[in-house]
Amino acid sequence: MQSAKRQDRDKDNGKEGVERKKSLSAGAIVFTIVGKEPRALMLLQNNAYYSQKYGRSSNEEVVDIGPKGQVMSGESPIAAASREIREETGLRLHIDTGFEDEESFTMLSKDPKTFKPVQVERRVIYFLAFMHRNDLRRIHLSEEHTRYYLLPLREAIARTRFADRKAILRRAFDYIREAYVT
Repeated sequence: MQSAKRQDRDKDNGKEGVERKKSLSAGAIVFTIVGKEPRALMLLQNNAYYSQKYGRSSNEEVVDIGPKGQVMSGESPIAAASREIREETGLRLHIDTGFEDEESFTMLSKDPKTFKPVQVERRVIYFLAFMHRNDLRRIHLSEEHTRYYLLPLREAIARTRFADRKAILRRAFDYIREAYVT
């Protein structure tokens, strides 16, 4: 398994008096093959949703590399990735566990009960999930996202803001080409 560690996202990290928490998340890079070219399903974040959830406001268009979310108590990362795909896209897809990658970062968030700032050390495990092209018609996005894109590697990397996620995409596409495109 590859791993990427990102610089802290928020300049407020490390403030005294800010509660610290750890979080494990899992998700999947959802992909399909068009011709012989892999394409990743990229999700456009709903800024209003994330502003309310995390207390951040942004007009920046944020395109993410796939459905992901917190691993619940007693849940495996693979089960969490499968659940997140269903919740965020409405699709039921098989998880390819032959590919596993991860990233770690720290972000400033807010406690949903107290609304106080919380510094979260987040670890995200990524798998792959193959989507048939006709699955595109069945996508039903959750409130977390406003639209999706089906992008080849170069465009997917151009739309991704963090270097570690760009590296994860490269490794995923290398795996897809080797395992799925012959």
